[in-house]
Amino acid sequence: MSLETCSKLPTTDVRGAKVTLIYHCLMLCDNADEQLFDNVGRNFHHTLHNLLPPESLASQNYSLRSRAHNRQLPEHFNHLDDSNFIIHMLYKNMY
Repeated sequence: MSLETCSKLPTTDVRGAKVTLIYHCLMLCDNADEQLFDNVGRNFHHTLHNLLPPESLASQNYSLRSRAHNRQLPEHFNHLDDSNFIIHMLYKNMY
């Protein structure tokens, strides 16, 4: 289902708040992206695996929150880089 199709879906009323089905479509797309990124990282024979940056050599022995991935972050020059799937997923959830 495309985002254009999602934007044409009707809104529903849930407990007095307007919730659109667009949110649900975006969540489905987001989950599919995360699943694809995880599969690319785990499967060495995946077509996109060669596009991933090398694994980070930084120490990961701290008692902090878990990392989203173990890859080095490439330089992020501009917003055009956000349209690259790999770069977008590497920088996702980075604070």
